[in-house]
Amino acid sequence: MVMRRVALLSSLALWLGMLGALGYREYTRSGRESDDYVEALFGKDAPVLVSKSVWLRNEMTGVENRIGFLEMQLTQFAGRDVHVRHKLNLEADKLPREAISFALKNLLGADVPIEDLEGQLDAYVNRRLGLRRLSGELKFGSRKFDFFGRPVGSRYMKVTTWANGKRSSNLVDFNRRLPFGTGSSPFLGMKHLDVGKSWKVTYFNPVDRKANARLIRVVGRETLEYRKKPVECFVLTSHPIAGTGSGGSAASFGSPTSKAWVSVKRGQLLREETSMLIFRLAMVLEESVTAEERNYRRTLESPLEQNKRSRRPRDRSPEREPEHEHDGGRKGARAGTRAGEKEAEGVDRDK
Repeated sequence: MVMRRVALLSSLALWLGMLGALGYREYTRSGRESDDYVEALFGKDAPVLVSKSVWLRNEMTGVENRIGFLEMQLTQFAGRDVHVRHKLNLEADKLPREAISFALKNLLGADVPIEDLEGQLDAYVNRRLGLRRLSGELKFGSRKFDFFGRPVGSRYMKVTTWANGKRSSNLVDFNRRLPFGTGSSPFLGMKHLDVGKSWKVTYFNPVDRKANARLIRVVGRETLEYRKKPVECFVLTSHPIAGTGSGGSAASFGSPTSKAWVSVKRGQLLREETSMLIFRLAMVLEESVTAEERNYRRTLESPLEQNKRSRRPRDRSPEREPEHEHDGGRKGARAGTRAGEKEAEGVDRDK
């Protein structure tokens, strides 16, 4: 009987140890992949300027039109903090008005005029502490919304909104323990990806002014046609996590709500898509500049470098050759003068 109890306790201890080891392994692996996500924002290869075009595709007709642009500027401070500024512009005259009006009426329950949309979002992120604060504004025709958000503890964010002369504040779920990306999207251009990797992140949706936790999964590889050329990419999907206020778990996630393609060779986020009713909104990379590339461009554009380049052609230019001929002419003239003087001296001696 005693031996049986000892064997039972030993089996239970072994089982708990295996579960603990598996949990630690998942924790450390998730930690490493989260570190790669943070490194994509703070590392030396992180972009400082990103420009994207915004496209809208009607899933019923298959027609895709360019409707605006998104620009991001990233400024690092001593490698510990980064300020990410987003600027979004959507043009109303490029939207399918009838379909958009129908979708907005079903979504909001009322007819809403379609006007140009301008938005700005500023996110201040610390490498170790994550999001510090964010602020922004949305302009929809004549209507304007301003908002400000700051984490409260580790589970909530206080969001204050100013609209039509009124101020309102509310607490939204926000898991501060998860890494915070650029702010407007859960995806980042990343290196060291591999099929099967996954990690959790959080980002802020400026439209509904709520924080959203997402599980990012690398689900495969495929070839994307980018600028009329085939590019091998990793395919990433974003899934909502249940219980975002308490952090959720990696197993409690829903169907993918957005999809992204990251180039295998350079780790650039080339395209991301999000489904909305009968439409699919896509953002396509137009330009991405790293700090090293920006500094190189500034060096080329600096007055000192321009003076160096402008002096080099003149030093080797054939236009300087006549100066040597001119010098030689002067030398010949001086030699001729000395010869004339000697000849005159000889004439004097003969006399």
